[in-house]
Amino acid sequence: MQIKIFTVILSLIIFIAIIITTFPERYLYKNETEYYKKNEHEEVEILTNDQEAFLVKIFMNEDRIRSGKLYDYQKEVLKQYNYSMDYLAKKYPSHHFKITDCEYKNKLNSYTTFWFSENDDTENIFELYLRITENEQGNIYFAEDNYYGYLFSPVLKNYFYKIIDPLCDEIYISTKIQDVKGEDYDELMQMEDIINGDLNIEQRTAIHIKIDDADTCAQKAEELEAAIKEALGQIQTMKSTFVLIYWINVPDDYTTEEEYGTYLNSIDKSTNVYKHTFHMNFVTKE
Repeated sequence: MQIKIFTVILSLIIFIAIIITTFPERYLYKNETEYYKKNEHEEVEILTNDQEAFLVKIFMNEDRIRSGKLYDYQKEVLKQYNYSMDYLAKKYPSHHFKITDCEYKNKLNSYTTFWFSENDDTENIFELYLRITENEQGNIYFAEDNYYGYLFSPVLKNYFYKIIDPLCDEIYISTKIQDVKGEDYDELMQMEDIINGDLNIEQRTAIHIKIDDADTCAQKAEELEAAIKEALGQIQTMKSTFVLIYWINVPDDYTTEEEYGTYLNSIDKSTNVYKHTFHMNFVTKE
């Protein structure tokens, strides 16, 4: 019986808390005039449509936000949002972004994470980590993101094609770069920056190879690993994981990478594939 009473009381407390946090604040006053007179001393933020939509999405007090009356912690998140948007605009000036979500720094999170996309692209979502150092003059921000990897992956992929083409009858290569990096890793970075050791990246590449004889997969994989390591041995600022995927008895009906990639995702990998993985580490340039 006591347990039931306790459960009912707890549920009632939770319900009241939800009502208080979601109920428009001005309705707690006798009339709107009293509400605005009570709060007329508050500083009003002039928000853009994007800023307002962002704050409304991550905070509950929609009425206050739309009236521009933000709490101090909301003002801080708005500063972080503005800094991050400026950071992206300077780093990628020929691209336009929209921040879609946020998990701001608190007792559980040591940094703020923003998720963003290019314009209204909902399929490709990227991450920006904002690290915050507090001091007497105000917060100092340091941002890193992984959008550069989306831009640079095709460059790296083409570079691998040139190396791997003479070594085997490869068909399809997929390359991913997912680590967050700072402002030096921008839309202008080139393969020469990696080769020269000016920038370092961490990447994962899958090389899909069609083969007819399953018995030769292991030997061919070891030979290709040695050849790739020799070809890339001069690059000491690229940490790499290579997965050699030998597809056995694949039809010849696929003439484009997209068609072949779709086919690879559809067949039974357990019976049609031989995988060989190897790694190459980088030495960070001093």
